[in-house]
Amino acid sequence: MPESPESRALTTIAAAESRAFDSGGGYLSFAANGADRELANLEPEIGEGVDDAMVIACDDGWVAAVVVDERVALRSNVADATHPAPADDLQLPPCVTRVAVDSLLADVGWSVAPEPATKQALQRPAGADPLRPAVHITPPNGFMNDPQRPVFVDGLWHLYYLYNADYPEGNGTAWFHATSPDLVEWTDEGVAIEKFRTEWGDVESGTVVVDERGDAGFGEGTLVAILTQQVDGVQRQSIFYSTDGGYSFESSTENPVLDNPGVTDFRDPRVIWDADRDRWTMVLAEGERLGFYSSTNLTDWEYASDFAPGALGLLECPDLFRMHLDGDPARPVWVLAASANGERLGRATGVAYWTGDWDGTTFTVDGDSAEPRWMDSGPDYYAGVTWPDPRLTPGQQAESRYALGWLNNWAYARELPESGWTSGAQSVTRVLRLESTSGPPRLGMTPLPGLDRLAGPARDIRGSSTISTPFRVDLDLSIEGRGEVRLVLTGADGASAMIGVRSDGQAAPEVFVARDDDAAAAVLESEDYSAERAEPLPVADDVMALTVIVDTSSVEVFAGDGALTQSALVDLGGGDVTVSVEAVDDVEARSATIRGLSPVQV
Repeated sequence: MPESPESRALTTIAAAESRAFDSGGGYLSFAANGADRELANLEPEIGEGVDDAMVIACDDGWVAAVVVDERVALRSNVADATHPAPADDLQLPPCVTRVAVDSLLADVGWSVAPEPATKQALQRPAGADPLRPAVHITPPNGFMNDPQRPVFVDGLWHLYYLYNADYPEGNGTAWFHATSPDLVEWTDEGVAIEKFRTEWGDVESGTVVVDERGDAGFGEGTLVAILTQQVDGVQRQSIFYSTDGGYSFESSTENPVLDNPGVTDFRDPRVIWDADRDRWTMVLAEGERLGFYSSTNLTDWEYASDFAPGALGLLECPDLFRMHLDGDPARPVWVLAASANGERLGRATGVAYWTGDWDGTTFTVDGDSAEPRWMDSGPDYYAGVTWPDPRLTPGQQAESRYALGWLNNWAYARELPESGWTSGAQSVTRVLRLESTSGPPRLGMTPLPGLDRLAGPARDIRGSSTISTPFRVDLDLSIEGRGEVRLVLTGADGASAMIGVRSDGQAAPEVFVARDDDAAAAVLESEDYSAERAEPLPVADDVMALTVIVDTSSVEVFAGDGALTQSALVDLGGGDVTVSVEAVDDVEARSATIRGLSPVQV
């Protein structure tokens, strides 16, 4: 029986990996239709005769997937036989998890489409708060703001966020805890760190890390939270630690582990493990600059350098991480981010970022990227966090990350009318990638694929369609010249908002959100809220996809396969929403579908 094309391709990959290990002592990843081509230098014929081929690699081995005529087959370095997808019985090297294999399969286009959510699943239970966002993380009461970067422990994601149960009368924040198996459905676990618990004051933003080696002295695998505490207006960094998997924390007797040097702003530590230098790195928001510190034990911190971007004023909630540009391991890029007020640049608040290099001491901006870029160009995405999935191979972790942020804006967060939700919410979880453009690299965000299983059957929007929140709209746009497409959302009492794409026929089209006719705009009388937010796409194309996730109090817009994202609060007054699509001149919606989403918060 002749060998199949997929078996031949996998045999070629296995031979190339053997040569890679013999010559360099390690295995190599590969993407036939991507930028990762290093393995092809050892075997030029790799990937020939197939529609796609990808390899994930780590210290102990590799797993490859090839696609031929929509057939997908896999092989690993510890399994000579070819296995058709999903290959649940494929033997894996110790450093590759099943989650990593599933991610590989998704990257080559193999997946099992989830069954549409049933009509019953799309309905809120009787007695549920009709104003509470249904597919977003929200507090049980009071007020939430900054999310803290999630960690994965014992099969669950653990998320913490700042929470004030006494809002609006009382001050201070606690760390509220929520868990999830999939970053879609969340379970409230209650307060993990109480506010005003120690003499060092209120607990504010920080970072939770899994201290695998026990560097901090509390034992291997302990969860360590490095966070800001504030008393009498002085901000210091403290440690709290958990030995029960993140459900409760104790305060360290060594606090504060980083005292205030005599400045007003000294807050929001982002802590990462710098594997290249075998130590911990902290980025701290220090007014209009970011400070860098290093430590081997999470307790004793040494100042390294700072980064002062200018023009953005007060910086908060920094982040630092490395990604592979276009998924190519040969092009590692460091990203430095911080939440900031873009008013001086004609923008709202948001998450600004820069790309460059981190040498363990100093962050150096790329020569052509000194101006900040923005993860989300809408007015209501702040205090953003990003994180990798530790179950993936190192290469996969550098190819994509997760992200979410606070859906609100301090310009009006405390003044929102009670016609809508006023307690705050986090965005849906997003997938983050670093991509090439004609200019400096840009971060692109798309909705977490797991959200698809919340969606009901798709139906065409013909003229208009009425639906209850939450729901998702997908538009396929054709842009052949000057014109505009508008997605209009209208509440039962006439409050409305508009999401659209406009083109002047010359430059790249721009995406906009207008909410000056919604219920909140009529009460707030705030230019920060009512101003239209528009942003040009970083790439120009005559065909574009637009996805909009609509919940009771927000819209999240993903344009051009994630090339541009806009998040905005929208208050339509509760009740059903009428959705219509309007096209003008040479921009048209070739298709427009709507799907209800199953509530996961009620």
